[in-house]
Amino acid sequence: MGVMNKNKKTKGCWKSGLLALMVFVVAVIFAVIFLINLSNENSNDARFVELLNREYSAFVDKIDNSKISTLNNKINQSLETKDGNSLIYEGELDVKQFFSANINLKNQLILNNYDLAVLGNYFLGDAETFSTFAGLFAKIINLDLNTRMTDNEIDYVAVFQVNLKTAGQIYGFNTQNLPEIIYVTLSATYNLTYNPSNAITSAYLQINRLIGEDNKYAVAKVLELFDKNEEYISIMAYKPFDILKQIIAFWKVQFVASDNCFVFN
Repeated sequence: MGVMNKNKKTKGCWKSGLLALMVFVVAVIFAVIFLINLSNENSNDARFVELLNREYSAFVDKIDNSKISTLNNKINQSLETKDGNSLIYEGELDVKQFFSANINLKNQLILNNYDLAVLGNYFLGDAETFSTFAGLFAKIINLDLNTRMTDNEIDYVAVFQVNLKTAGQIYGFNTQNLPEIIYVTLSATYNLTYNPSNAITSAYLQINRLIGEDNKYAVAKVLELFDKNEEYISIMAYKPFDILKQIIAFWKVQFVASDNCFVFN
């Protein structure tokens, strides 16, 4: 009898263990299904998919090799490290040195809209200095700059080409039904006299050529893909001026915005 009771208890434990294992497996399956559905939520959103795949007039990449060469030449003529070395190495800017106190300003440096776009792409691509992988999936293809100094304001419009496929691999969202490339236009106004917390007086994103409610919907969904909210638009718009202030402090130079250019003296 004692042996029979022991076998019954062993059999009961075995059944309990199997049941627990099955519950665990089912729970894992449901968790995986939930996560897959969550990652597919945006790419399966019919309106979002239609908006991003809607035809639009082409954007032109105005930042060609000639624009890169022009900026590199300006930097060679105006800047060097404190030990006399060039900041341009094998046709590329040494961003770490540029964004440091190890700089001598030899001559006045005047940067127009295209120069600033090239510089922005250098910054986007430097993960070590700026802790961002944006350069792997985004680049600036045009930048318009308007310095309204009577109002102490700078208006700018930056057009970014964004590779959603690559971004999805980095940020972990599904891009199956989405186009590989989209264009994001950031339009912003910065007031030179305001505190940093409210220096961006307006900031607006446009996806491709969408307008009105269609654009508002697409912007919200794109921000969601990158785990951002609408407040991030102003943060994004302010970032170039935050970098500018740090550069001025590092180099210990004077800065003015004039005739749609940034001037360092």
